[in-house]
Amino acid sequence: MQPVVASTFDEETGEVSPDGKWIAYVSNEAGQSQVYVQPFLTPGGHTLVSAGRGTEPAWVANNELAYVDNETDSLTIARFTFGTTTTVTRTALFDMRNYVHGARSIRNYDVSRDGTHFVFAKPLAGKAAAGPIIVLNWIEEVKRLMAAAGVK
Repeated sequence: MQPVVASTFDEETGEVSPDGKWIAYVSNEAGQSQVYVQPFLTPGGHTLVSAGRGTEPAWVANNELAYVDNETDSLTIARFTFGTTTTVTRTALFDMRNYVHGARSIRNYDVSRDGTHFVFAKPLAGKAAAGPIIVLNWIEEVKRLMAAAGVK
């Protein structure tokens, strides 16, 4: 096993681009969580993607990366032009204030392979935020709930 990104900073949420050439990740190198990209398993420096605090990177295409911009509470698309230097343009897509977001280690949304659909985690109205619910032996749990509801 070899580290892909290794420094004295916290680096999390690594995700490889669809073409396998780039890795996006979150680092606190600048003193706050920000999104970076760098070549995957080849030499090269890293490029800052988020303009400020950013988390939850997800590749949309080989040159497009979605991430949560925690400065504006928006889901943002970064488009790259890769070359001798990497240029980044950013476009805010969705207001994220009503959705779960901001985690460094996990992503609370996903994007379809063709980049046309997004799925977001939304807290239940009036409910305190809780961690994920994991159900072991879920088939037995479904059978129990169906029996309790009188469904055969």
